[in-house]
Amino acid sequence: MMTKKEVLKDFSNDELAASLVFKAKQSKSAKKKDAQAILKLKKTKMSDSTEMNEILSALLRFRFKIEDYLNNVEFDQSLTFSACLKEYIQLIQKKQKEFASDINMQQTELSQIINKHRKPPHGFEVRLAIHSNGTIPAKYWCKIIDKENEFELLNDPKVWDTESKNVLRKLTINE
Repeated sequence: MMTKKEVLKDFSNDELAASLVFKAKQSKSAKKKDAQAILKLKKTKMSDSTEMNEILSALLRFRFKIEDYLNNVEFDQSLTFSACLKEYIQLIQKKQKEFASDINMQQTELSQIINKHRKPPHGFEVRLAIHSNGTIPAKYWCKIIDKENEFELLNDPKVWDTESKNVLRKLTINE
């Protein structure tokens, strides 16, 4: 048996390739048919890849939008948790029912969260982060909820009135 060095010394690369690759005899119509099948497969792969790239680009733009919002002091009514969740579902091009199935949740519960009839369950932010494969971290979802809660708490006079009745003695500090 010949060693690799001897084989490479005695034969050219073309001769080695020809000895391993079997040429099939095909008619022109069969070659054309195979070429069309390969072209069709390439187009399908390219369109799938392009669609995924578009979704990823949209998700990254959404992430940067959230980052800017979280770095800003002002509360933005258009970037509530519900609004962000709704936008996320639209960006990934899924229907609510399909998305609910992806995250193991009833579609009605998801709808109630989106329409602000229900608060998200504990750990829901983690589920969203896992679903986005970390593109939108759980920390961002938590901060969006916190920002919304802070705004609601500080700007709800009913809460202030109710809670002021519970304070029997407050500190007397001269300013």
